[in-house]
Amino acid sequence: MKFTEIPELLAKIEALIETIPCQQIQGLKISRLIYAKAEEMATEMAVMRERIDYLEKELFGRRKNNSDPEDEASQSSEAENEDENAEANKKAERAAKKKYENAKPTEKENPKGHVTTQQVRRKVPKGIYCRHCQSEIKDEGLGHKAYETDLIPMKVVEREYLLHRGSCTCGAVQFEMPRPERALEKSNFTADFISHLIVSKFKFHLPVYRQQKQLLDYGIFINRSVLNNHILNSWKLFEPIVNLMKVKIRNQKHKYVDETPICKIEGKKSLRNYLWCLYSKLGIVFELTDKRNQELAKKIIGPGGTTMTDALGIYCEKSIDGNHGN
Repeated sequence: MKFTEIPELLAKIEALIETIPCQQIQGLKISRLIYAKAEEMATEMAVMRERIDYLEKELFGRRKNNSDPEDEASQSSEAENEDENAEANKKAERAAKKKYENAKPTEKENPKGHVTTQQVRRKVPKGIYCRHCQSEIKDEGLGHKAYETDLIPMKVVEREYLLHRGSCTCGAVQFEMPRPERALEKSNFTADFISHLIVSKFKFHLPVYRQQKQLLDYGIFINRSVLNNHILNSWKLFEPIVNLMKVKIRNQKHKYVDETPICKIEGKKSLRNYLWCLYSKLGIVFELTDKRNQELAKKIIGPGGTTMTDALGIYCEKSIDGNHGN
C-alpha cells in the first residue's frame, strides 16, 4: 500500500457509505468507525512500505565508495525527499488517530439505582467423607465469590391485627390497643399500597384496569372503582403540598410557563380544557382550567421575576407582572 493508493481505497468505502439510508443512524455510525479504522490501517501500511523500501535500498543498493558524484547527488536528494515524506507520514498518522478518536462513540451515563444487597454464605456441609481416605471433608473457609441478580415479585399481604385489651386490678384503667393508622379514613389499604397505585398510574402510565389485573395475578381481586376512589381521595393529602409548591414557584426569579389544549369528557360531551404547566428549579406544577385568557395567565404566573413563554398573545404586559423573557 502506497500513499497514492489511499484516496482511491477510501473513495470506494465512501461510495458504500453513501448507499446507507439516513434513517439507519446506527449503521451510519458503525460505517464511519470502519472508515476511520481503514484510513488508519492504510496510513500505517503506507508508512511501513516506505520504511521497507528505504531499508532495501540501504541493504542492496550501491556501496558509497563505488558510487559516482551524480549518484551521491541523487542519493542526497532522495534522502531529503524521504525526510519530507517521513514528516508527511507523521502528520497523516496524527490526523488519522485524531479522526479515529473523534469517531469513537461517547459512553452514556447509566441512571443510578438502589439495589438491596444480600450475602449468602455456602459452607461445606458436614457428613461428606472422602472415598479414598474415609476422612470427613473439612471447611477451609472462603474460596471465591459468585454473583447473581434476582427479582422478587410483588407480594400482597392480608394483615390481621389482634388488638388486646388491658386493665388494672381495681378496674379504674381499661383500654384496648389502637388500630393501625390509615392514610385515608374508612380504608383498609396502607399508605404503601396507595402510593404504589399513584406511582404506577402517573409515573409509569399504567392504567387502573391493568393494575387490577396485576393484583389478580398476585391472588387478590379489588374492584376497579375502589382503586380509582383511593387515587382520587388521596389528592386531599397532596393538596396542601401542591398549593405550597405553587406559591414557592411563583415567587422565583426565573420561571417558565406554557399551556396545551386537552380533551375532557363529561357525560357524553367532549369539552376542551387547558392544562397549564409552571416550571422552575424547585419543581413543576400543573393546573387544569376550562378556558385560556390573560387573567388566568397572570394568576398562574404570579408577580415579579422573569417569565419565559412562547409567542401566544395572552402572554403580554397585562398578564406578566415582571420581565418577559420571550
